[in-house]
Amino acid sequence: MSVAKFWHSLRACFNRHSLSVRFSTPEDIAKVYDFHKKTSHQHVDLRKPEVMEERTKNGRVIIFENQSDNMCGMSVCYDFHKAANPAHHWVEIGSTRAVSGLGIYPFIIASQVVQEFLTHPAEDKFIANVYDDNGYVLDKLGNVTGWHIFTPEDDILTACKATKGDTNPHGAKRIWFTATSDTIPGQARIILDHIKRGTDVGFLNKKTGETIRLDVARFPLANDLRPMVTELAYGAFGKYLEQNPHTGLREAREQLGAHMSKAGLQSPKAGL
Repeated sequence: MSVAKFWHSLRACFNRHSLSVRFSTPEDIAKVYDFHKKTSHQHVDLRKPEVMEERTKNGRVIIFENQSDNMCGMSVCYDFHKAANPAHHWVEIGSTRAVSGLGIYPFIIASQVVQEFLTHPAEDKFIANVYDDNGYVLDKLGNVTGWHIFTPEDDILTACKATKGDTNPHGAKRIWFTATSDTIPGQARIILDHIKRGTDVGFLNKKTGETIRLDVARFPLANDLRPMVTELAYGAFGKYLEQNPHTGLREAREQLGAHMSKAGLQSPKAGL
Protein backbone atom coordinates (compact mmCIF):
# COMPACT_ATOMS: atom_id res chain seq x y z
CA MET A 1 0.00 0.00 0.00
CA SER A 2 1.28 3.49 -0.81
CA VAL A 3 1.58 6.10 1.93
CA ALA A 4 -1.25 8.12 0.32
CA LYS A 5 -3.60 5.11 0.33
CA PHE A 6 -2.58 4.34 3.90
CA TRP A 7 -3.65 7.79 5.11
CA HIS A 8 -6.87 7.56 3.11
CA SER A 9 -7.73 4.23 4.74
CA LEU A 10 -7.45 5.81 8.19
CA ARG A 11 -9.83 8.71 7.52
CA ALA A 12 -12.76 6.34 7.89
CA CYS A 13 -11.82 6.01 11.56
CA PHE A 14 -13.30 9.39 12.35
CA ASN A 15 -16.97 8.62 11.84
CA ARG A 16 -17.32 9.99 15.39
CA HIS A 17 -15.35 12.66 17.20
CA SER A 18 -13.51 10.67 19.86
CA LEU A 19 -10.30 8.66 19.94
CA SER A 20 -9.39 6.25 22.74
CA VAL A 21 -5.89 5.13 23.64
CA ARG A 22 -4.93 1.98 25.55
CA PHE A 23 -2.50 -0.94 25.54
CA SER A 24 -3.26 -4.31 24.04
CA THR A 25 -4.79 -7.42 25.63
CA PRO A 26 -4.87 -11.05 24.38
CA GLU A 27 -8.30 -10.36 22.86
CA ASP A 28 -6.65 -7.93 20.42
CA ILE A 29 -4.37 -10.44 18.67
CA ALA A 30 -6.37 -10.83 15.44
CA LYS A 31 -7.38 -7.18 15.37
CA VAL A 32 -3.81 -5.89 15.72
CA TYR A 33 -2.30 -8.16 13.08
CA ASP A 34 -5.11 -7.42 10.63
CA PHE A 35 -4.52 -3.69 11.08
CA HIS A 36 -0.74 -4.20 10.79
CA LYS A 37 -1.21 -5.96 7.42
CA LYS A 38 -4.02 -3.77 6.10
CA THR A 39 -2.16 -0.50 6.69
CA SER A 40 1.29 -1.65 5.59
CA HIS A 41 3.30 0.71 3.37
CA GLN A 42 6.89 1.19 2.23
CA HIS A 43 8.06 2.86 5.44
CA VAL A 44 6.81 0.12 7.80
CA ASP A 45 8.13 -3.44 7.47
CA LEU A 46 5.77 -6.35 8.10
CA ARG A 47 6.63 -8.43 11.16
CA LYS A 48 6.13 -12.16 11.58
CA PRO A 49 2.63 -13.16 12.77
CA GLU A 50 3.96 -15.08 15.77
CA VAL A 51 5.99 -12.06 16.88
CA MET A 52 2.98 -9.76 16.62
CA GLU A 53 0.82 -12.27 18.48
CA GLU A 54 3.23 -12.47 21.41
CA ARG A 55 3.69 -8.68 21.60
CA THR A 56 -0.06 -8.08 21.51
CA LYS A 57 -0.85 -10.79 24.08
CA ASN A 58 1.61 -9.29 26.54
CA GLY A 59 0.34 -5.72 26.34
CA ARG A 60 3.22 -4.33 24.31
CA VAL A 61 1.11 -2.63 21.61
CA ILE A 62 -0.38 0.83 22.01
CA ILE A 63 -3.78 1.01 20.30
CA PHE A 64 -5.87 3.97 19.14
CA GLU A 65 -9.56 3.35 18.36
CA ASN A 66 -12.61 5.37 17.47
CA GLN A 67 -15.93 5.03 19.27
CA SER A 68 -16.86 2.12 17.01
CA ASP A 69 -13.76 0.29 18.26
CA ASN A 70 -12.09 0.50 14.85
CA MET A 71 -8.31 0.79 15.08
CA CYS A 72 -6.87 4.07 13.83
CA GLY A 73 -3.26 3.83 14.99
CA MET A 74 -0.74 1.61 16.75
CA SER A 75 2.89 1.11 17.72
CA VAL A 76 4.71 -1.97 19.01
CA CYS A 77 7.60 -2.65 21.40
CA TYR A 78 10.01 -5.45 20.47
CA ASP A 79 12.45 -6.95 22.99
CA PHE A 80 15.97 -7.45 21.64
CA HIS A 81 18.52 -9.65 23.39
CA LYS A 82 22.27 -9.91 23.37
CA ALA A 83 23.59 -13.23 22.10
CA ALA A 84 23.32 -15.98 24.75
CA ASN A 85 21.61 -13.60 27.21
CA PRO A 86 17.90 -14.19 27.93
CA ALA A 87 17.32 -10.74 29.49
CA HIS A 88 16.00 -8.11 27.10
CA HIS A 89 18.77 -5.61 26.63
CA TRP A 90 17.11 -3.15 24.22
CA VAL A 91 13.52 -2.33 23.26
CA GLU A 92 12.71 -1.34 19.69
CA ILE A 93 9.77 0.99 19.11
CA GLY A 94 8.41 0.12 15.69
CA SER A 95 5.50 -0.77 13.38
CA THR A 96 4.09 2.67 14.15
CA ARG A 97 0.96 3.89 12.38
CA ALA A 98 0.21 7.45 13.46
CA VAL A 99 -3.37 8.71 13.39
CA SER A 100 -3.87 10.74 10.22
CA GLY A 101 -3.95 14.52 10.52
CA LEU A 102 -3.72 14.89 14.29
CA GLY A 103 0.02 15.44 14.69
CA ILE A 104 0.28 13.01 17.60
CA TYR A 105 3.24 10.91 16.40
CA PRO A 106 5.45 12.24 19.25
CA PHE A 107 2.72 11.31 21.75
CA ILE A 108 2.59 7.74 20.41
CA ILE A 109 6.35 7.27 20.65
CA ALA A 110 6.67 8.96 24.05
CA SER A 111 3.83 6.87 25.45
CA GLN A 112 5.53 3.66 24.36
CA VAL A 113 8.83 4.78 25.86
CA VAL A 114 7.47 5.83 29.26
CA GLN A 115 5.08 2.87 29.58
CA GLU A 116 7.93 0.47 28.83
CA PHE A 117 10.29 2.26 31.19
CA LEU A 118 7.78 2.03 34.02
CA THR A 119 6.51 -1.52 33.43
CA HIS A 120 9.08 -3.51 31.36
CA PRO A 121 12.42 -1.67 31.61
CA ALA A 122 15.16 -3.08 29.39
CA GLU A 123 18.74 -3.35 30.54
CA ASP A 124 20.10 -0.60 28.31
CA LYS A 125 18.05 1.71 26.05
CA PHE A 126 15.30 2.22 23.47
CA ILE A 127 16.02 1.95 19.75
CA ALA A 128 14.23 2.57 16.46
CA ASN A 129 15.05 2.58 12.76
CA VAL A 130 13.63 4.87 10.10
CA TYR A 131 14.05 4.84 6.33
CA ASP A 132 16.08 7.83 5.20
CA ASP A 133 13.32 9.01 2.81
CA ASN A 134 10.75 9.23 5.63
CA GLY A 135 11.37 12.89 6.41
CA TYR A 136 8.38 13.40 8.70
CA VAL A 137 9.37 10.65 11.13
CA LEU A 138 13.05 11.58 11.00
CA ASP A 139 12.10 15.11 12.06
CA LYS A 140 9.68 14.13 14.84
CA LEU A 141 11.89 11.43 16.31
CA GLY A 142 15.05 13.51 16.29
CA ASN A 143 13.78 17.06 16.86
CA VAL A 144 10.64 16.60 18.98
CA THR A 145 11.02 13.45 21.08
CA GLY A 146 14.76 13.98 21.53
CA TRP A 147 16.07 10.67 20.19
CA HIS A 148 19.69 10.49 18.94
CA ILE A 149 21.24 8.84 15.89
CA PHE A 150 23.58 5.95 16.73
CA THR A 151 25.31 2.96 15.15
CA PRO A 152 23.63 -0.32 16.17
CA GLU A 153 25.53 -3.32 17.47
CA ASP A 154 25.44 -6.52 15.41
CA ASP A 155 23.18 -8.15 18.01
CA ILE A 156 20.57 -5.43 17.38
CA LEU A 157 20.65 -5.99 13.63
CA THR A 158 20.33 -9.75 14.10
CA ALA A 159 17.44 -9.42 16.56
CA CYS A 160 15.59 -6.93 14.36
CA LYS A 161 15.92 -9.16 11.29
CA ALA A 162 14.52 -12.10 13.24
CA THR A 163 11.18 -10.29 13.74
CA LYS A 164 10.60 -9.84 10.01
CA GLY A 165 10.16 -11.80 6.83
CA ASP A 166 11.50 -9.58 4.04
CA THR A 167 13.95 -7.44 6.00
CA ASN A 168 14.12 -4.49 3.61
CA PRO A 169 11.37 -4.47 0.98
CA HIS A 170 11.59 -0.72 0.50
CA GLY A 171 15.28 -0.70 -0.39
CA ALA A 172 16.08 2.65 1.22
CA LYS A 173 18.81 3.16 3.80
CA ARG A 174 17.91 2.83 7.48
CA ILE A 175 18.78 5.49 10.06
CA TRP A 176 19.04 4.13 13.60
CA PHE A 177 17.94 6.17 16.63
CA THR A 178 18.21 5.62 20.37
CA ALA A 179 16.39 7.07 23.37
CA THR A 180 18.54 7.03 26.49
CA SER A 181 17.51 7.71 30.09
CA ASP A 182 18.12 11.47 29.78
CA THR A 183 15.39 11.71 27.10
CA ILE A 184 12.64 10.19 29.26
CA PRO A 185 11.65 13.36 31.20
CA GLY A 186 11.09 15.29 27.98
CA GLN A 187 8.96 12.48 26.62
CA ALA A 188 6.97 12.39 29.85
CA ARG A 189 6.18 16.08 29.33
CA ILE A 190 4.99 15.31 25.79
CA ILE A 191 2.57 12.75 27.23
CA LEU A 192 1.11 15.09 29.84
CA ASP A 193 0.77 17.91 27.32
CA HIS A 194 -1.11 15.71 24.86
CA ILE A 195 -3.35 14.26 27.57
CA LYS A 196 -4.29 17.77 28.70
CA ARG A 197 -4.91 19.11 25.19
CA GLY A 198 -6.67 15.98 24.03
CA THR A 199 -9.07 15.84 26.96
CA ASP A 200 -9.59 19.59 27.46
CA VAL A 201 -10.11 20.85 23.91
CA GLY A 202 -9.28 17.94 21.60
CA PHE A 203 -6.93 17.66 18.62
CA LEU A 204 -7.69 19.47 15.38
CA ASN A 205 -7.54 17.09 12.42
CA LYS A 206 -5.84 19.23 9.79
CA LYS A 207 -7.01 16.92 7.00
CA THR A 208 -10.73 16.99 7.85
CA GLY A 209 -11.19 20.08 10.04
CA GLU A 210 -12.72 17.96 12.80
CA THR A 211 -11.86 18.24 16.47
CA ILE A 212 -11.10 14.85 18.00
CA ARG A 213 -11.29 14.36 21.76
CA LEU A 214 -8.94 11.93 23.49
CA ASP A 215 -10.46 9.24 25.72
CA VAL A 216 -7.91 8.14 28.34
CA ALA A 217 -10.21 6.04 30.56
CA ARG A 218 -8.16 2.88 29.84
CA PHE A 219 -4.78 4.58 29.46
CA PRO A 220 -2.55 3.77 32.47
CA LEU A 221 -0.23 6.74 31.91
CA ALA A 222 -3.21 9.02 32.59
CA ASN A 223 -4.43 6.98 35.57
CA ASP A 224 -2.52 4.53 37.80
CA LEU A 225 0.90 5.49 36.45
CA ARG A 226 0.26 9.22 36.25
CA PRO A 227 2.07 10.12 39.51
CA MET A 228 5.22 8.52 38.13
CA VAL A 229 4.81 10.23 34.75
CA THR A 230 4.45 13.55 36.56
CA GLU A 231 7.56 12.91 38.65
CA LEU A 232 9.53 12.10 35.49
CA ALA A 233 8.22 15.20 33.72
CA TYR A 234 8.48 17.82 36.45
CA GLY A 235 9.88 16.29 39.63
CA ALA A 236 13.31 16.10 41.21
CA PHE A 237 14.01 12.63 39.82
CA GLY A 238 13.15 13.71 36.30
CA LYS A 239 15.50 16.64 36.62
CA TYR A 240 18.22 14.28 37.82
CA LEU A 241 17.77 11.96 34.80
CA GLU A 242 17.69 14.85 32.34
CA GLN A 243 20.85 16.47 33.66
CA ASN A 244 23.00 13.34 33.87
CA PRO A 245 24.52 10.90 31.36
CA HIS A 246 22.63 7.80 30.32
CA THR A 247 21.87 5.29 33.05
CA GLY A 248 20.67 1.83 31.99
CA LEU A 249 16.86 1.80 31.91
CA ARG A 250 16.49 -0.98 34.47
CA GLU A 251 18.82 0.76 36.91
CA ALA A 252 17.06 4.09 36.37
CA ARG A 253 13.67 2.47 36.97
CA GLU A 254 14.87 0.98 40.25
CA GLN A 255 16.17 4.41 41.28
CA LEU A 256 12.79 5.97 40.44
CA GLY A 257 10.99 3.39 42.57
CA ALA A 258 13.29 4.09 45.51
CA HIS A 259 12.81 7.85 45.08
CA MET A 260 9.00 7.55 44.94
CA SER A 261 8.96 5.30 48.03
CA LYS A 262 11.19 7.66 50.01
CA ALA A 263 8.99 10.60 49.07
CA GLY A 264 5.82 8.69 50.01
CA LEU A 265 4.50 8.83 46.43
CA GLN A 266 2.49 6.18 44.57
CA SER A 267 4.86 3.80 42.79
CA PRO A 268 3.56 0.59 41.16
CA LYS A 269 6.34 -1.98 40.74
CA ALA A 270 7.83 -2.79 37.35
CA GLY A 271 8.01 -6.27 35.87
CA LEU A 272 11.78 -6.41 36.11
